[in-house]
Amino acid sequence: MKAKARDRKKDTIVVKEDDGSKVTYQKRILFNNLRENYELFKEENKNVWLSRSSFAELRPPFVVPKAALTYRNCLCLYHENVCLLLKSLDKYVDGRLCSSLQMFTDNMAEVTDEKIELQVNFAENFNIKEQDEIQKAHWNSKTLSIFTAYVWSKNEKFSFALPSLDVTHGKFVVDAALEMILNHIVTVLPNIKEVDCFSDGAASQFIQRFHFRNLVQIANERNIHLSWHFFATSHGKGVVDGIGGTVKRLVWSAILAGGVCRSAEDFIKIAKKKTKKVILIEITKNNIDNSKTKLENIFKMAKIIPETLKMHSVKVVDNNTLEFRYYSTCSQKKAVKY
Repeated sequence: MKAKARDRKKDTIVVKEDDGSKVTYQKRILFNNLRENYELFKEENKNVWLSRSSFAELRPPFVVPKAALTYRNCLCLYHENVCLLLKSLDKYVDGRLCSSLQMFTDNMAEVTDEKIELQVNFAENFNIKEQDEIQKAHWNSKTLSIFTAYVWSKNEKFSFALPSLDVTHGKFVVDAALEMILNHIVTVLPNIKEVDCFSDGAASQFIQRFHFRNLVQIANERNIHLSWHFFATSHGKGVVDGIGGTVKRLVWSAILAGGVCRSAEDFIKIAKKKTKKVILIEITKNNIDNSKTKLENIFKMAKIIPETLKMHSVKVVDNNTLEFRYYSTCSQKKAVKY
């Protein structure tokens, strides 16, 4: 049989062996139907007689039909090109060298109650709808943005979902969200001295000169060591995506059952009834306006950073200096003073 192994962690099947033991196998997908595979089997094994029904019965349970193959999309352009190149080398290469752990994983192992790791992202916007709504309501629905975050420390872990009616995903919304998250963390972990942040490289949200300037402001205000690292293009998925998806699913399930959600406040009320593990706080217009008032003059001093989109690591050095690297462990660095 010609089959391809699936590469996802959950694409496995547990098979009970004849001796009673259970073995986990990676799923293999058949690209031909059973009749075609049977013909191939007969061609390759001309001295073996086996009926087609017996051939079908002997198919291993972890070898599944093509119907089980899932559709994959939104793949990374750069890495898919590399994958295509590697496929052509498979017949010449006997083994593969494992890569070292990334900085994200290393930092997770080093967290304490004074040094924490923070991952943030904007979830996909949530359309506020109601069960049995009329046509006019359908075409005039509101939309919520949801800022999600997850914090690792030695003894505590926090999940955050911060909904807002402001869907710009702009620099002032980001600042308001970060302030709320850090304020909450400090109440539980008052001795924080270092924060390592991770996010995707969205240019309108994080990897831009205004956010860089704000990092200096946050570090100075809170007297902490602050760094920000950006995942590679199309590789920004993480636990925060699960938080956003979970909260939206819980609220949507309640709406389908007749629950009323017409604002960010309603969204939080419903979500809090469904889960106690996610900290839910609304980012109000006042919060965003306060950030705008605080940062408008500061952002006037924000400098244009050469090769901004190529930078994947930013570190606050002192009250006026940022240190940029092309990637987190790169020895080459550039300093920018304000």
